[in-house]
Amino acid sequence: MKLAIGIPAYRQQVAVGHLYQTANLVKALEGSEVELAGILSTDSCSVEWSRNQLVHTALKNGADWLLMCDADTYHSKAGDLLEMMREGQRRGAAVIAAPVKQRGSSGHHNVVVVEGNETRRLTPFEFAGKVLPVQRIGTACMAVSLGWVKDHWPEQPWFQMVQLPGPEPKKVGEDFLFCEHVGDRGGLILADGRFEPVHVGA
Repeated sequence: MKLAIGIPAYRQQVAVGHLYQTANLVKALEGSEVELAGILSTDSCSVEWSRNQLVHTALKNGADWLLMCDADTYHSKAGDLLEMMREGQRRGAAVIAAPVKQRGSSGHHNVVVVEGNETRRLTPFEFAGKVLPVQRIGTACMAVSLGWVKDHWPEQPWFQMVQLPGPEPKKVGEDFLFCEHVGDRGGLILADGRFEPVHVGA
């Protein structure tokens, strides 16, 4: 397995935890079956452009998986991150991501399931210690199967933010819309609740 690590940064800034995460990941790869296919970063205020650029570059580098961690999100235990991707590989997932607590949302996590015509966020009680299929999950700590992308969604853009019409400005984030399109193409999306990355300020 070839792994690319991607960081959508702005003004080339990341939380210091990224230093430990990257160092621990590189060390953990030594002697493993996982080969590093590049440490990638972008420098743009447009997060959807950054994510598209990371996927595009990782594909050019011949990576099998792209692990994207936002500049303000990190997890220092490399074994958890690698096991997340191995589980995604074992189960043939298009996407596997760790639930992350959101800022300014009363402690809610970025994991959504669809039940009938309704959507709702999962609680930690529902996902903790489990790997389970979901309809949407945020990209804060997400691994994307590039083999799946090549086979099922080869043409970019993969990530787009959409502004909704109406009396006041509303949007659909690029991460949830990405998951929606993955699901439309038959891709499996997994939430790995066996660990929770740090989201600075959440």
